[in-house]
Amino acid sequence: MAPWDSDEEAAENFRVRVEQLDVALETGGTEYSGVVTGEIPDSAVVSWDESYYYGGRSSTGYMLSAIARGGDCVLYAFIDYSNDPGVTSGRDPVFPFTDATFTDWIIGDYLPATYEHVMALKQQGTEAGVAAG
Repeated sequence: MAPWDSDEEAAENFRVRVEQLDVALETGGTEYSGVVTGEIPDSAVVSWDESYYYGGRSSTGYMLSAIARGGDCVLYAFIDYSNDPGVTSGRDPVFPFTDATFTDWIIGDYLPATYEHVMALKQQGTEAGVAAG
């Protein structure tokens, strides 16, 4: 998660990061199937000002990229994992999740909880700075 000096700077960083992701996907040479894209839904914790995620399966595994902005902070999650070794060897899955449940967990639970945690730490730092000043 990266804090910026203003909402405007954060919005510009968000825009640039989404453009960079789009270019990487177009020029990277990897073909993805089962592609999911969209905006990250608001939660009880955060109403995103802007958000975007892209997930897809390649021959070697699953990739999920998520970028979200809340005010002057931008949160990034770029995650890749290999194919399930149980499935690739013809046995039962080893991973206790599917691509879909993983994606849902990242965008519905992990990102909002991470944002909430970091913002709480930011607030504590601000309060400590004010008390010390």
